[in-house]
Amino acid sequence: ETGTGKDLLARYYHDQSGRKGEFVAVNCAAFPDTLLESELFGYRKGAFTGAGADKEGLLHRAQGGTFFLDEIGEMPLTSQAKLLTVIESCRTRRLGDTSEETLDIRFVAATNCDLADMVARGSFRRDLYFRLTGIIFTIPALAERPEDIPLLLAHFLRREGALGEREIIDPDLIMEFSSRAWPGNVRQLESEVKKLVLFKTLANEDSLTDLAGVLVQDERDSGTTSLFDQVEQFEKTLILQALRMADWNKSKAARALGIHESTLRAKMKRYDLDTAFPS
Repeated sequence: ETGTGKDLLARYYHDQSGRKGEFVAVNCAAFPDTLLESELFGYRKGAFTGAGADKEGLLHRAQGGTFFLDEIGEMPLTSQAKLLTVIESCRTRRLGDTSEETLDIRFVAATNCDLADMVARGSFRRDLYFRLTGIIFTIPALAERPEDIPLLLAHFLRREGALGEREIIDPDLIMEFSSRAWPGNVRQLESEVKKLVLFKTLANEDSLTDLAGVLVQDERDSGTTSLFDQVEQFEKTLILQALRMADWNKSKAARALGIHESTLRAKMKRYDLDTAFPS
Protein backbone atom coordinates (compact mmCIF):
# COMPACT_ATOMS: atom_id res chain seq x y z
CA GLU A 1 0.00 0.00 0.00
CA THR A 2 1.01 3.64 -0.29
CA GLY A 3 2.03 5.69 2.72
CA THR A 4 3.16 2.74 4.85
CA GLY A 5 6.47 4.34 5.80
CA LYS A 6 8.88 2.92 3.22
CA ASP A 7 10.91 6.12 3.28
CA LEU A 8 11.20 5.96 7.08
CA LEU A 9 12.56 2.42 6.88
CA ALA A 10 15.02 3.40 4.15
CA ARG A 11 16.29 6.34 6.16
CA TYR A 12 16.60 4.22 9.31
CA TYR A 13 18.57 1.64 7.31
CA HIS A 14 20.92 4.40 6.17
CA ASP A 15 21.31 5.85 9.67
CA GLN A 16 22.23 2.43 11.05
CA SER A 17 24.61 1.57 8.20
CA GLY A 18 27.46 3.80 9.32
CA ARG A 19 27.83 5.27 5.85
CA LYS A 20 29.19 8.81 5.98
CA GLY A 21 27.56 10.18 2.84
CA GLU A 22 24.09 11.66 2.45
CA PHE A 23 20.74 9.91 2.29
CA VAL A 24 19.33 11.08 -1.04
CA ALA A 25 15.79 10.24 -2.13
CA VAL A 26 14.07 10.62 -5.48
CA ASN A 27 10.44 9.89 -6.31
CA CYS A 28 10.57 8.23 -9.73
CA ALA A 29 6.91 9.05 -10.35
CA ALA A 30 7.47 12.79 -9.92
CA PHE A 31 9.55 13.36 -13.07
CA PRO A 32 9.01 12.71 -16.79
CA ASP A 33 11.58 10.51 -18.53
CA THR A 34 13.96 13.23 -19.80
CA LEU A 35 13.82 15.28 -16.61
CA LEU A 36 14.38 12.22 -14.42
CA GLU A 37 17.68 11.47 -16.17
CA SER A 38 18.95 15.02 -15.80
CA GLU A 39 18.04 14.92 -12.09
CA LEU A 40 19.75 11.57 -11.56
CA PHE A 41 22.92 12.12 -13.56
CA GLY A 42 23.27 15.91 -13.66
CA TYR A 43 24.59 17.70 -16.72
CA ARG A 44 27.23 20.02 -18.12
CA LYS A 45 26.53 23.51 -19.35
CA GLY A 46 25.21 23.38 -22.90
CA ALA A 47 24.35 19.66 -22.78
CA PHE A 48 20.86 20.51 -24.02
CA THR A 49 18.63 23.52 -24.56
CA GLY A 50 18.15 25.27 -21.23
CA ALA A 51 21.29 23.83 -19.59
CA GLY A 52 22.79 27.22 -18.79
CA ALA A 53 25.15 25.97 -16.09
CA ASP A 54 26.63 22.76 -14.71
CA LYS A 55 24.34 20.84 -12.39
CA GLU A 56 25.27 18.09 -9.97
CA GLY A 57 23.13 14.97 -10.23
CA LEU A 58 21.43 13.30 -7.29
CA LEU A 59 23.69 10.28 -7.74
CA HIS A 60 26.73 12.48 -7.19
CA ARG A 61 25.18 13.89 -4.02
CA ALA A 62 24.69 10.38 -2.65
CA GLN A 63 28.41 9.54 -2.99
CA GLY A 64 29.41 7.48 0.04
CA GLY A 65 25.81 7.33 1.20
CA THR A 66 22.44 5.81 0.33
CA PHE A 67 20.33 6.47 -2.74
CA PHE A 68 16.62 5.81 -2.22
CA LEU A 69 14.52 5.23 -5.34
CA ASP A 70 10.91 5.64 -4.27
CA GLU A 71 8.15 4.35 -6.58
CA ILE A 72 10.74 2.51 -8.71
CA GLY A 73 7.88 0.84 -10.59
CA GLU A 74 7.03 4.19 -12.18
CA MET A 75 10.49 4.61 -13.75
CA PRO A 76 10.41 4.54 -17.59
CA LEU A 77 12.12 1.60 -19.29
CA THR A 78 14.80 3.80 -20.87
CA SER A 79 15.77 5.19 -17.47
CA GLN A 80 15.72 1.67 -16.00
CA ALA A 81 18.39 0.61 -18.50
CA LYS A 82 20.64 3.52 -17.57
CA LEU A 83 20.12 2.94 -13.85
CA LEU A 84 21.05 -0.73 -14.27
CA THR A 85 24.29 0.29 -15.98
CA VAL A 86 25.15 2.58 -13.06
CA ILE A 87 24.41 -0.12 -10.47
CA GLU A 88 26.46 -2.75 -12.30
CA SER A 89 29.44 -0.55 -13.22
CA CYS A 90 29.43 1.69 -10.12
CA ARG A 91 30.16 4.58 -12.49
CA THR A 92 28.17 7.53 -13.74
CA ARG A 93 28.58 10.37 -16.20
CA ARG A 94 26.82 13.70 -16.39
CA LEU A 95 24.82 14.47 -19.51
CA GLY A 96 27.11 16.23 -21.97
CA ASP A 97 30.28 15.07 -20.21
CA THR A 98 33.00 12.75 -21.50
CA SER A 99 34.51 11.64 -18.19
CA GLU A 100 33.02 9.18 -15.72
CA GLU A 101 32.99 9.18 -11.93
CA THR A 102 33.31 6.09 -9.75
CA LEU A 103 30.45 5.75 -7.29
CA ASP A 104 30.26 4.28 -3.80
CA ILE A 105 26.51 4.17 -3.21
CA ARG A 106 24.09 1.80 -1.52
CA PHE A 107 20.85 1.59 -3.51
CA VAL A 108 17.48 1.09 -1.83
CA ALA A 109 14.26 0.95 -3.84
CA ALA A 110 10.59 0.95 -2.88
CA THR A 111 7.31 0.44 -4.68
CA ASN A 112 3.66 -0.31 -4.09
CA CYS A 113 3.51 -2.15 -7.44
CA ASP A 114 3.88 -5.89 -8.08
CA LEU A 115 7.26 -5.76 -9.84
CA ALA A 116 7.22 -9.49 -10.65
CA ASP A 117 3.94 -8.99 -12.51
CA MET A 118 5.38 -5.93 -14.27
CA VAL A 119 8.36 -8.01 -15.38
CA ALA A 120 6.00 -10.64 -16.79
CA ARG A 121 4.11 -7.91 -18.68
CA GLY A 122 7.31 -6.34 -20.00
CA SER A 123 6.90 -3.01 -18.22
CA PHE A 124 9.85 -3.54 -15.85
CA ARG A 125 13.29 -4.88 -16.76
CA ARG A 126 13.97 -8.42 -15.56
CA ASP A 127 17.70 -7.77 -15.05
CA LEU A 128 17.05 -4.65 -12.96
CA TYR A 129 14.43 -6.54 -10.95
CA PHE A 130 16.94 -9.20 -9.93
CA ARG A 131 19.56 -6.55 -9.18
CA LEU A 132 17.22 -4.80 -6.75
CA THR A 133 15.63 -7.79 -5.02
CA GLY A 134 18.58 -9.01 -2.98
CA ILE A 135 16.83 -8.29 0.34
CA ILE A 136 13.09 -7.62 0.34
CA PHE A 137 11.03 -6.09 3.14
CA THR A 138 7.25 -6.08 2.89
CA ILE A 139 5.70 -3.30 4.97
CA PRO A 140 2.07 -4.03 5.91
CA ALA A 141 -0.64 -1.42 6.30
CA LEU A 142 -0.63 0.47 9.59
CA ALA A 143 -3.94 -1.19 10.53
CA GLU A 144 -2.09 -4.52 10.59
CA ARG A 145 0.57 -3.27 13.01
CA PRO A 146 -1.17 -1.07 15.60
CA GLU A 147 1.73 -1.65 18.00
CA ASP A 148 3.77 0.73 15.80
CA ILE A 149 1.41 3.67 16.35
CA PRO A 150 2.89 4.81 19.72
CA LEU A 151 6.43 4.65 18.29
CA LEU A 152 5.48 6.55 15.14
CA LEU A 153 3.50 9.07 17.16
CA ALA A 154 6.50 9.76 19.40
CA HIS A 155 8.82 10.01 16.40
CA PHE A 156 6.67 12.57 14.58
CA LEU A 157 5.93 14.59 17.73
CA ARG A 158 9.65 14.84 18.50
CA ARG A 159 10.39 15.82 14.92
CA GLU A 160 7.82 18.62 15.23
CA GLY A 161 9.38 19.76 18.52
CA ALA A 162 6.26 18.88 20.52
CA LEU A 163 7.80 16.09 22.62
CA GLY A 164 11.13 16.00 24.44
CA GLU A 165 13.56 13.11 24.05
CA ARG A 166 12.88 11.90 27.59
CA GLU A 167 9.23 12.96 27.64
CA ILE A 168 6.48 10.32 27.74
CA ILE A 169 3.35 10.56 25.60
CA ASP A 170 0.03 10.87 27.37
CA PRO A 171 -1.56 7.36 27.26
CA ASP A 172 -4.90 8.98 26.36
CA LEU A 173 -3.29 10.53 23.26
CA ILE A 174 -1.96 7.11 22.25
CA MET A 175 -5.43 5.66 22.76
CA GLU A 176 -6.96 8.44 20.66
CA PHE A 177 -4.60 7.75 17.77
CA SER A 178 -4.79 3.96 18.16
CA SER A 179 -8.57 4.03 17.87
CA ARG A 180 -8.47 5.39 14.33
CA ALA A 181 -8.43 3.34 11.12
CA TRP A 182 -5.62 5.21 9.27
CA PRO A 183 -6.54 4.28 5.69
CA GLY A 184 -3.70 6.60 4.54
CA ASN A 185 -1.25 4.67 6.74
CA VAL A 186 1.90 6.34 8.14
CA ARG A 187 1.64 9.28 5.74
CA GLN A 188 -1.81 10.13 7.13
CA LEU A 189 -0.62 9.74 10.73
CA GLU A 190 2.31 12.08 10.06
CA SER A 191 -0.04 14.63 8.49
CA GLU A 192 -2.39 14.44 11.48
CA VAL A 193 0.49 15.00 13.92
CA LYS A 194 1.59 18.08 11.97
CA LYS A 195 -1.97 19.42 11.99
CA LEU A 196 -2.33 18.71 15.70
CA VAL A 197 0.88 20.57 16.56
CA LEU A 198 -0.16 23.49 14.34
CA PHE A 199 -3.59 23.71 15.96
CA LYS A 200 -1.97 23.51 19.40
CA THR A 201 0.24 26.50 18.57
CA LEU A 202 -2.54 28.59 17.02
CA ALA A 203 -5.04 27.81 19.76
CA ASN A 204 -2.44 28.25 22.52
CA GLU A 205 -3.61 24.92 23.89
CA ASP A 206 -1.57 23.04 26.49
CA SER A 207 -3.03 19.57 26.04
CA LEU A 208 -2.44 17.72 22.78
CA THR A 209 -4.80 15.01 23.97
CA ASP A 210 -7.79 17.32 24.49
CA LEU A 211 -7.19 19.03 21.17
CA ALA A 212 -6.82 15.70 19.33
CA GLY A 213 -10.24 14.64 20.62
CA VAL A 214 -11.83 17.86 19.37
CA LEU A 215 -10.20 17.60 15.93
CA VAL A 216 -11.15 13.95 15.48
CA GLN A 217 -14.78 14.69 16.37
CA ASP A 218 -14.84 17.63 13.96
CA GLU A 219 -13.54 15.37 11.19
CA ARG A 220 -16.18 12.75 11.91
CA ASP A 221 -18.88 15.39 11.88
CA SER A 222 -17.72 17.13 8.70
CA GLY A 223 -16.91 14.09 6.51
CA THR A 224 -15.49 14.87 3.04
CA THR A 225 -15.45 18.63 2.50
CA SER A 226 -14.00 21.19 0.13
CA LEU A 227 -10.83 23.13 0.97
CA PHE A 228 -12.93 26.25 1.71
CA ASP A 229 -15.13 24.27 4.11
CA GLN A 230 -12.07 22.78 5.81
CA VAL A 231 -10.60 26.25 6.36
CA GLU A 232 -13.87 27.41 7.88
CA GLN A 233 -14.00 24.30 10.05
CA PHE A 234 -10.41 25.00 11.11
CA GLU A 235 -11.31 28.55 12.17
CA LYS A 236 -14.46 27.40 13.95
CA THR A 237 -12.50 24.78 15.89
CA LEU A 238 -9.91 27.35 17.00
CA ILE A 239 -12.60 29.74 18.19
CA LEU A 240 -14.41 27.05 20.14
CA GLN A 241 -11.18 25.85 21.70
CA ALA A 242 -10.24 29.42 22.72
CA LEU A 243 -13.67 29.94 24.25
CA ARG A 244 -13.43 26.72 26.25
CA MET A 245 -9.98 27.67 27.50
CA ALA A 246 -11.27 31.09 28.52
CA ASP A 247 -14.29 29.62 30.34
CA TRP A 248 -16.47 31.14 27.60
CA ASN A 249 -15.24 34.67 28.32
CA LYS A 250 -15.27 36.40 24.93
CA SER A 251 -12.73 39.09 25.85
CA LYS A 252 -10.19 36.52 27.07
CA ALA A 253 -10.83 34.28 24.08
CA ALA A 254 -10.31 37.18 21.67
CA ARG A 255 -6.99 38.06 23.34
CA ALA A 256 -5.86 34.44 23.12
CA LEU A 257 -6.69 34.39 19.42
CA GLY A 258 -5.02 37.75 18.82
CA ILE A 259 -8.15 39.39 17.40
CA HIS A 260 -10.52 42.15 18.53
CA GLU A 261 -13.56 41.12 20.52
CA SER A 262 -15.84 42.63 17.85
CA THR A 263 -14.20 40.38 15.26
CA LEU A 264 -14.71 37.38 17.50
CA ARG A 265 -18.38 38.24 17.98
CA ALA A 266 -18.86 38.60 14.22
CA LYS A 267 -17.26 35.21 13.59
CA MET A 268 -19.32 33.60 16.33
CA LYS A 269 -22.46 34.96 14.69
CA ARG A 270 -21.29 33.73 11.28
CA TYR A 271 -20.69 30.21 12.59
CA ASP A 272 -23.73 30.27 14.92
CA LEU A 273 -21.50 29.58 17.93
CA ASP A 274 -23.65 31.41 20.48
CA THR A 275 -25.67 28.21 20.77
CA ALA A 276 -22.51 26.39 21.82
CA PHE A 277 -22.34 28.22 25.16
CA PRO A 278 -23.04 25.99 28.16
CA SER A 279 -26.40 26.62 29.73
